Amino acid sequence: MLEFFGDSEVRTLAEIEGEISWIMKAFIRELIKAYFELADKAILKDKTSRKEKGPVVERREDRKNLYTIFGDISFKRTYYFDKSHKKYIYPLDKALGLDKYERLTEAVAIKLVETAGQVSYAKSSMNVTNGKLSGKPSKTRYTT
Repeated sequence: MLEFFGDSEVRTLAEIEGEISWIMKAFIRELIKAYFELADKAILKDKTSRKEKGPVVERREDRKNLYTIFGDISFKRTYYFDKSHKKYIYPLDKALGLDKYERLTEAVAIKLVETAGQVSYAKSSMNVTNGKLSGKPSKTRYTT
């Protein structure tokens, strides 16, 4: 950012808006990632509650990618085996309200649907996500 504003070149308003928008979206993505990973650590630290409910750590630092209106966020989370229900779970996903195969947020899905009504899925993806998602509709909720 300092390089952008620090040189002697006078920038247009459009250039300034674009640069600040990119910087702010990157900052927001980092905030969201940090929140997700702190929440995952809080779940991991709550051993008393986990002993009562049954989940035991299976493995740590599984990566998940989630496309948001701010861009792609990649974060780590902990995978558990729930002894009482005899299944594997990601408690963080449940706490965040994320479905098993969800790869984009509801806000992005809505934008895609709104623009797909006017243009093809491929153009909708290009307009909404700069082509980060495929142009094919998905059978599962909000997936890429």
